[in-house]
Amino acid sequence: SAGGTVTVLHRTTAASRVPDLARQLAEDFHHVPLSTVSEAVTRATEGIDLGSRDPDGVLALVERRARHDLESLRHAC
Repeated sequence: SAGGTVTVLHRTTAASRVPDLARQLAEDFHHVPLSTVSEAVTRATEGIDLGSRDPDGVLALVERRARHDLESLRHAC
């Protein structure tokens, strides 16, 4: 070995960003119980490949689904 360095690239996945999304939604929907926000995010991820090569697109879809769910709750109250 010539003493070179090895660079390890960490690919950001949608799964690694879901907790940040959940925190943001909890702030945006502060009137909704935290457990309900968590459940909405969990439901929003169902059937989605969180390891997709398009993490931004996947995360946007999860956010849209969760926001829709949470907005429905807001209007039901």
